[in-house]
Amino acid sequence: SIGDMAFNNCDAITALVLPSSLTSIGTGALSCKNVSSVVISPDNAAYEVWNGSDCILKKGAGILIQGYINATVIPDSVTQIGDYAYYQIPIQSIDIHDKVTYIGNYAFARTGTLKSITSRSMIPPSTGTSNVFTGPAYNGVLMVPSGAIEAYNETWKKNAAGFLGLSSLNWSIKAINEGE
Repeated sequence: SIGDMAFNNCDAITALVLPSSLTSIGTGALSCKNVSSVVISPDNAAYEVWNGSDCILKKGAGILIQGYINATVIPDSVTQIGDYAYYQIPIQSIDIHDKVTYIGNYAFARTGTLKSITSRSMIPPSTGTSNVFTGPAYNGVLMVPSGAIEAYNETWKKNAAGFLGLSSLNWSIKAINEGE
C-alpha cells in the first residue's frame, strides 16, 4: 500500500517499478513530475500500465489513477480521471476521449504548462469541486465538438468551483476540426 501524497513532489524519481503485491495507491501518491517510465508487474491484480503510455490504471474500473509526461492521450478504457491524476505533471496538452464522464479534484492542477485541452464528448464530463484545472498556462485553448461549445462554456469555462475560471486565464473555446 502507498499512502496519500506519499511521493508527491519527489522530483528525483524518474522511473517506477510496482510489484504484484501492491494493492492500494493513495490519492496523489505518485505525482512525480520527472517520471518517464512505469512498469507494473503483470501479476498485479489491482493496477496496470496502459500500452506503455505511463498511465497507471485501476484494473477493470475504468479509472486513470496517475498519468505522466508521456501520457497525453487518455486511454479509451478510461471513464474517470482520478483525483490528482496529473497534479504537477508538466504536460502541454491533453486529449480526453468521449467516454470520460468524470474528472476528479486537482486532476490537472498546477501543471503550469498545460495550454491545450481537447475534450471529445458532446456532454462535458462532470468535475470534482476543487481546482480541477488550477494553474494551467494563460491564453490556452479548449477544443470541443462544434455542437458542444455552449455546453462547455456554461460548465467548464464559467465553473469557478471546478476549474477556477478558465475564462479568468483568458482561455478560448474552439471547435475541433473534422478528422482531428
